[in-house]
Amino acid sequence: MSAQPTPLPWHEPALAELANRFDANRLAHALLLAGRRLTGKTTFARLLAARVLCREASTGGRNAACGTCSECQLIAAGTHPDLLEITPVDSKQIKVEQIRSLLGWMRGTPQRGGYRVVVLWPAHAMNGISANALLKGLEEPGRDSLLILVTDQPGALLPTVRSRCQRLNLPLASQQEGLTWLGHAVPAGALPVGTDQATLMQIADGNPVEVAVRSGDGFYERRDAVFGLLREGAAGAPPLAVAAQLARMDGLEVIELWSGLLLDVAKVAAGAVSHCRNVDQRELLEVLGDRADPGALANFSDELIRAQQSLLGPSNPNLQLRFEHLCRAWATL
Repeated sequence: MSAQPTPLPWHEPALAELANRFDANRLAHALLLAGRRLTGKTTFARLLAARVLCREASTGGRNAACGTCSECQLIAAGTHPDLLEITPVDSKQIKVEQIRSLLGWMRGTPQRGGYRVVVLWPAHAMNGISANALLKGLEEPGRDSLLILVTDQPGALLPTVRSRCQRLNLPLASQQEGLTWLGHAVPAGALPVGTDQATLMQIADGNPVEVAVRSGDGFYERRDAVFGLLREGAAGAPPLAVAAQLARMDGLEVIELWSGLLLDVAKVAAGAVSHCRNVDQRELLEVLGDRADPGALANFSDELIRAQQSLLGPSNPNLQLRFEHLCRAWATL
């Protein structure tokens, strides 16, 4: 792990509450941090891990790690022997070998005399075998150990895994909190041309962290390209030509954007324009919302879900064929 990040202002109360539980020996041995994607869950997990390992914070009653003691210095250098992070390696899944290795590690004696902490993310990346292997660790935790599972899909976890963890749903920022934080985190000049913070916040459904992350990775430019192609497809452009261009992009990101646009089309069709997220695509939404059949929208939504599941699975689907099928259906909505 790298240098300790700064807590998001709206996460500070939750971090303080968990710090108090830990100091009072009331913190569960396994936590499930749940919340929407790109809301700072993994950062929060790392902050909590640092707080648990920090000697100064525990003795001084601080809400967060001090950042200067020997434990914090080891964390900042990524060399703390009692801190482990588990993520997928060369795969979309967390494999059973990784789980068995971390269970053996957690049962060992902490080298620094405090706790052993594991941050596992995203927890929904465990397959059935991995999740079942983890159950033994949840049932028989090592002494002075803490396992932090992080996920934006808690429903995808085994019920037996969820039931053995203390769950915390991380809060979102209020509109004003989000805009204030975003104003400091992302300078106005770094925002996409022709946009403002309020519009981007609505596109992100009120999530300022998503706006900050995506303002720096070219997402909004890719989004414009995807929506431009979908607009052409809806206007009668050859489905095969549109599909060929979509297939050159990140398939999962295309499906995510397409699904969000379709949801807004359904809202327009139901007369709920004010609830749309993609407010900058209003013209396209109204055209599709006026002509789309509710049954056709539902069927196409199912097609997008199947496409997403295919891309997330262990196989390597033909993206070109998948998008050709979707583009033909899209043209007939």
